[in-house]
Amino acid sequence: MDSSRISVRYAKAAYEFALERGEETRLYEDMKRLSNHFFSFASMSRVMEDPTVSSKEKEKILITAGGASVSESYKKLIRLIIENKREKYGLFIALMYQTWYRKRKGVVITKLITTGGVSEEIKQKVIRMVAEETKENVDLETIKDPDIIGGFILELEDERLDASVKYQLNQLKQQLKV
Repeated sequence: MDSSRISVRYAKAAYEFALERGEETRLYEDMKRLSNHFFSFASMSRVMEDPTVSSKEKEKILITAGGASVSESYKKLIRLIIENKREKYGLFIALMYQTWYRKRKGVVITKLITTGGVSEEIKQKVIRMVAEETKENVDLETIKDPDIIGGFILELEDERLDASVKYQLNQLKQQLKV
């Protein structure tokens, strides 16, 4: 069975189980932390595929990667994954759960990239603006990137509004080359 089918099955089942317990949003946050750990620590995938690492150790690693206080649904899902020897699909299950959750809850991922921090007031304005435009709930992630020099970049699913100084300078540079 391929990884996408396995991931979809586990993600859907986890969502339904968590929904019954009223923990689907908490599980969504747990799964975001888990996938972030997989991306931050490349060795995590190798550990999950390593047959010399015990199931208990893998379970401990995955539960810890979910955060300081994970939901019971998360713990049960991790135990099920370990029990069925599906730990190598952990990242894919986490990503698929997030996709499934957003689809069911009508959530759109939005990233606001700036050179520095963003005030809570600005975050709320961006959330309201995007929510009005998309008619969906907004999951806003703020990212600091000093390379953009100034301004901002707003990413909404597969769309990108680049109002950064870096982009404007590159545009000017291109015009001067002609």
